[in-house]
Amino acid sequence: MNLQLLERLDEMRRQSNFLTVTELLSQEDNTFLDPFSTLIGSGVRLGAGNVFYPDVVVEQRGVGTVQIGDGNLLYPNTFILATSGAVMIGSHNQFGDGGCAVKLNGPSGELRIGNRGRYTSSAELVGNSTFGDGSQVVGRITVIGCHLGAGEDHTYPDADQRGAVLKGFGQARNLTLAQGQVVNGAGQFSDAPVEMQSKYHPKLSS
Repeated sequence: MNLQLLERLDEMRRQSNFLTVTELLSQEDNTFLDPFSTLIGSGVRLGAGNVFYPDVVVEQRGVGTVQIGDGNLLYPNTFILATSGAVMIGSHNQFGDGGCAVKLNGPSGELRIGNRGRYTSSAELVGNSTFGDGSQVVGRITVIGCHLGAGEDHTYPDADQRGAVLKGFGQARNLTLAQGQVVNGAGQFSDAPVEMQSKYHPKLSS
């Protein structure tokens, strides 16, 4: 690649408070499959073993902070933003496929994601929220100010021991779900029943 062009790209990123292409290429602890289409804020704190697919943006602005743990998988069209407060992401989560947005861009607070969760299919996680270990948001759902209880991940054989789940499409606002619970929404999630996940994933008899 033309070094002069690379230097120009790096300088544009510095001016916008993103890590340069050169800095991404030199990473040993994380994998950037296409560093030219990946934007990581210069103040973002990264663990190790994360895999970033093309077209991923992780950005902090103003007084916002973003911290990402270890072994997360960020598929294309994942967008993570903090403009105030903190976005805290644990380890071994899956963001996408099908895109995912994680945004704390209102009043200061915290959006916290635990470990081994799955957030896919254009899910949008917004505002002061807690997504416990093993929780899932699957579908074109805007999740605002919700708290999903922790549990095992989506591969665990007893579905009622898994983290809480939102699936379907629409808007979920100010919901609190316990371990093993699920809301399958279509529109306003407040109109849908809270069920146990075993209704959809019965435990196989031995």
